[in-house]
Order: sequence, then structure tokens, then C-alpha cells
Amino acid sequence: MDQSAIQAIQELAVSQQSNFILHSDKISPSVIIPNNHKLTNIEYLLEAPKRFRAEFNTILIDEFVAYINKNGTERTGIFINPKDMSAEAIINMGSDEKPEWGDHKAKLALTKMPEFSEFIKNNGRTLSQQDFIDFAEDWKDHIEFIDVSEETLDFRSSINAIRRLTVSATQSNESITGNFNASQSSLDAIEIKAAGSVLPYGFIFTCTPYESFLQTILLCQIRALTDGKTVNLKYRIMMLDSHINNIGIEFKELLEQSINYEAGFYTGTMDYQK
Repeated sequence: MDQSAIQAIQELAVSQQSNFILHSDKISPSVIIPNNHKLTNIEYLLEAPKRFRAEFNTILIDEFVAYINKNGTERTGIFINPKDMSAEAIINMGSDEKPEWGDHKAKLALTKMPEFSEFIKNNGRTLSQQDFIDFAEDWKDHIEFIDVSEETLDFRSSINAIRRLTVSATQSNESITGNFNASQSSLDAIEIKAAGSVLPYGFIFTCTPYESFLQTILLCQIRALTDGKTVNLKYRIMMLDSHINNIGIEFKELLEQSINYEAGFYTGTMDYQK
């Protein structure tokens, strides 16, 4: 018997013994191919996979919660990232004592409601009079103009006042003469008026930032800018960071209250089985 025949018999013997060891209900079915004894997974040949693997993605918190309540267990880990309003559930995560594969996941990436998205986008931006009016009229159901005492102003009157903004400039000269010095200055005073109408100090914006969230009330100041010829407007959301933080807290509380079993909740992100 030549050397090649002996080698072939050896390879068959090794493969047969290895395949006997691999025969188990606890692992994916695999075989060792005689050529180089390469381990090959043949799970795809079975009628059904050995375990469920999937990643569910949604932008709706109710759908995320429903999926977790149907598929999750006490060994599921839920990781919440308030900064970008997202969450990930590793359904078959297991524990330190009994880890699982972590290849069944659900991910939630919330999107802002249209009115909140537009409101945040324009915060601090310089807008022309018409752009500001368009923004206000598009979302008038969410806007309440106020005066400096935070008293409500009529919406239409406020819009008309903003529409009729004019710029007036006055110049004064000042001359100072002393025994040892002399100076002269010229001062320009620019004032923005609204043809006798009361200009709003700011406005209150009321909206639901994300679907299923509570309404949020935000106070804004309006500022007028001019180059002496044209007038632009911008608004600043007061205490915006505090509002964003509160929305993040509400996000976590909503998930904790909606999941109907004792899952593990964590603030942050997780790289599992990497």
C-alpha cells in the first residue's frame, strides 16, 4: 500500500472520529471535510435553524415595547442612549453565569415629531422676516406669542407687527473741550419699530417631541437683527439643555414602565460578543 492510500485512510478515520464528537443537540450541526480537515457548518441544510437569530428595527416606541414583551425574558438586557434617543435590547444576552449568544436583538431609533424637528432646527438661526412668518404660520397651533410680562398676545396681531418691521436710525454728535484735551464722537442709534404695533417679546412653543411622549412647553425669546437696511429675526429656546435632559429621563421611564417583566435596564450602549 503506497503512502497516498495510507494518508487517505488516516484522514477518513480522523474525520469519522471527529464527526462523532461533533454530533450533539447543543451545537450547530457541523462536519469535518477530509480535505485539510476543514470544519464546515451544515445548519443551512436542516429543516429549521438550531436557534432564532434576528435584528428588529423600528422608530416607534410602542412597537419596540410590544416586540420586547413578546420575545424578551429576565435575561434580556436593554440599553438606553438618551443622547440620541435610541435603545437596543439584546434579547438572548443571558448573564455572567449563563451567557447566551446575543444574536437576537431589537433596536429603537426615535425620530422627532415634525413640529419639534422644525422648531429645534431653527433655534438660533438667522431668519428673514418672511421665513420667520412662514415658520410661525406653519406651526401656529403650537405657538403662543407673549409680551415681556409673559402675557398672551393675539397671534394675528403679532404676525402683522413682525410683517411691518421698519428700521430708523438717528445720529448725534458729541464734542468735549478741556484745557488739555479735546474729543469728538458720533453715535448712531438704530431702532426697530413695528408701525405702532406691539412687538412680541417671545413665544411659547407647545409640542409632543416624540410619539407617545408628554407635551413639552418651551419658552423662547425673539431677537431682531439689522444692518441698518433689512431686518432679520432669530429665536432662542430658553433652558434648552434642561428640557433635553428631561426628555431623556422620560424616555427611560417610558421603557421601564412599559416592559412587563424584570429586564435589566442600563443607560448607555453595549458591544456584546464582539
